[in-house]
Amino acid sequence: MAWWDPAGGLALRPEWDADVEARFGGNALPALLQRLGRRTEFGYRVRLSEEQDPARLVPGAAPATLPGLRPCTTAPAPAPTRRTGHVAFGQRTVARRTVATAATPDGELLLSAPDGGLVLWRDAGERVLSSPFPRRRPLGSLTDWRAGLWVDRQGPREDPETGLGWGESTPLTWEPADDGFRAHRRGSQLVHVPFSEGCWKLRLSGAPAPAKGETVAHLTPAAPAAPRLLLADADGAVWHTTPPPAGRLWTSALAVELPGGRWLACRPAGGTHQEALCRVLDDGVLVSLVNRHRTDRGLNAEWTLAVAAHEHEAAAAITHRAAREETGACAS
Repeated sequence: MAWWDPAGGLALRPEWDADVEARFGGNALPALLQRLGRRTEFGYRVRLSEEQDPARLVPGAAPATLPGLRPCTTAPAPAPTRRTGHVAFGQRTVARRTVATAATPDGELLLSAPDGGLVLWRDAGERVLSSPFPRRRPLGSLTDWRAGLWVDRQGPREDPETGLGWGESTPLTWEPADDGFRAHRRGSQLVHVPFSEGCWKLRLSGAPAPAKGETVAHLTPAAPAAPRLLLADADGAVWHTTPPPAGRLWTSALAVELPGGRWLACRPAGGTHQEALCRVLDDGVLVSLVNRHRTDRGLNAEWTLAVAAHEHEAAAAITHRAAREETGACAS
């Protein structure tokens, strides 16, 4: 395997011994695991090269690509404005369950505290998140899927044994805030979901962690079967792909196609080592927004969650650029 840096013109090729397993997780070198116990030390040999031909640097290998991967183009222009306003809170009984509601000019959220998070997000009358509420069922390797957005604490994403988990719901105390919902554990705020500038924000905070790990927000978009995805890389380029079932991919920001041609855009807006993991399953999509929870400075991270009316608007949203009204869709 190898990486190429288009800016610096260098290629990086890591190598490791045959009895060492490599596991990829995130935008980093693979984690190494030596199972046989024959040695106490092992690691990488990393070569830098100016060679730009993959066949010469890694004989017999070809560049890794995703199915249907193609570049998208956007152009800066005034973005469509969304109505701002106050959040109106209330309660409602759904299937004999009491849920908290937060209504905005364009939609509403439903929160079920016993189910650990948001069970409904409706925008312009259409569902944005999927959940089995008021029931529970498995989703992929997640044994107890209950909500459409929830937050948990996990070990490092690079852990060679587990990688990033599937997000079993952890007990948090949810309640309305002045501008949305918030959740805390033992009096310490961990999650804040405010409505700001016409879209929902997801703010995560916490004291320094006792051990290295991640705070992860999980979402299950109301995506159709074989959904299209828009991916943003670290350089701001946007790519279009349709991953196969059982596909999983890491990216800097992404947008997931919703029914009716709309998109759910998820973009980091501040934090440490933020990445998004998207798992495409036979029965749904699980998006995990991963944030490093540090042992020295704690956690202070934010994501923007926005519903885009068109593909080019979604592409602009995940790169924090204004959408163009008339052109700028993905190139075929």
